[in-house]
Amino acid sequence: MPLRRNNIFFCPWDQYKKSLKSLSVKNNKLNQLPSSIGKLKSLKSLSVKNNKLNQLPSSIGNLKSLKSLNVEKNKLKKLPKNIGGLESLEILKLDDNSLEILPASFWNLKNLRVLQLSNNQIKNLPDSIDNLSKLILLWLSENKLLKLPDSIGYLFFLTNFDIDGKKIDPDSISKVEIRLNIDHFQKQYVKFHIGC
Repeated sequence: MPLRRNNIFFCPWDQYKKSLKSLSVKNNKLNQLPSSIGKLKSLKSLSVKNNKLNQLPSSIGNLKSLKSLNVEKNKLKKLPKNIGGLESLEILKLDDNSLEILPASFWNLKNLRVLQLSNNQIKNLPDSIDNLSKLILLWLSENKLLKLPDSIGYLFFLTNFDIDGKKIDPDSISKVEIRLNIDHFQKQYVKFHIGC
């Protein structure tokens, strides 16, 4: 159900809760999502990109069928503690928010293949990032990271890794480079290829 660019201030989807598979309310003026979003049990794709959201309702963790979630260009400072309940999630786009930390359950998103976290305020990543073992794309540029956890080097399917190498300790970058066979490694906006 596309509802983009309609200057929507609320979400009128309750009548579709049993059958709705895809919902796009991007480019509106939403400042919150109602908790009833957690009742959209068949939802596979949700885009709330480019709104004014400063939080997501905890009920979003009930969307067990959700495969793609786009929350880019909002005002999120944190994610719900139960975000890890999105057990089918493969694509998560969180670029251009104000996220500082990620909840512990975040690292339970074991089916994630795409994780975009660029342009946030993240200072640290835990070693448990290697729980996201299916990641093929990880974008972390424009954050406040000073060091990468060594465990990123165990994300063996990672083929697209974007960081801001100017701020990050070169030793931690080197450790990750050595462990990974990355086709596209971008640091300081320079592509770096690691060969076999």
